[in-house]
Amino acid sequence: MSSGIYQILNTVNDIRYIGSAENFKYRWAVHRSDFKRGKNSAHLQNAYNKYGEENFVFSVIEYVENKEDLVPREQHYIDLYDFGRLYNINPIAGSRLGSKATEETRKKMSKAKKGWVGYWLGKKRSPETIKKISIANKGKKRSEETKKKIGQAVRGKTKGHPQYNTGRTHFKKGHTTWNKDKKMPEETRRKCSDVSKGKHYSPETEFKKGHKRTRESIEKGIRTRQVNKFLREYIEWVNKNV
Repeated sequence: MSSGIYQILNTVNDIRYIGSAENFKYRWAVHRSDFKRGKNSAHLQNAYNKYGEENFVFSVIEYVENKEDLVPREQHYIDLYDFGRLYNINPIAGSRLGSKATEETRKKMSKAKKGWVGYWLGKKRSPETIKKISIANKGKKRSEETKKKIGQAVRGKTKGHPQYNTGRTHFKKGHTTWNKDKKMPEETRRKCSDVSKGKHYSPETEFKKGHKRTRESIEKGIRTRQVNKFLREYIEWVNKNV
């Protein structure tokens, strides 16, 4: 049997760390690795740095067959000792309840998260992965509470961005558009120009785009273009057939 409750005992002052493990050999290997990297539980790591590796002994307190009983048995041994004589940070097994991060720790956590934009940024999922995600999500319905939370989280973050606004909300007075003060590269401007060439919009579309011209001037421009098109086609026909 390789699962149960263990202790790491400081032989100098008889203070110990109580823990539970599904595999003792693996858990002790992780502790030793964390000791060397300075990544172990804060109290335990500080003691290790002070007293040295030779003064710490790993031993099994109790073998536990049912893995579901690991946390309750760990709690039993934590309660058995005076908590002031333990290197454990938390008085409750398997929980951070009762522990408070120091100001330095909070700053490190904040610094680590700054600039984090997500694991998938710049990466492409394979068609197989996309299909699996689609199948997994089919039939799932969000509760009204979840929808409300998503709405509250998104609200205010996307104002002024045409991708997330409906209708013409991003053209309303007082709204700041997402691309304000941003300069478009010359190559992008040229591509946009090439795509837009030859396109004509209806009066309704012109207004949706936030055009400043009056409806009359827009309709007049449309009629002029139609007449010019007819004249061009007529001249081409005359040149070919006369």
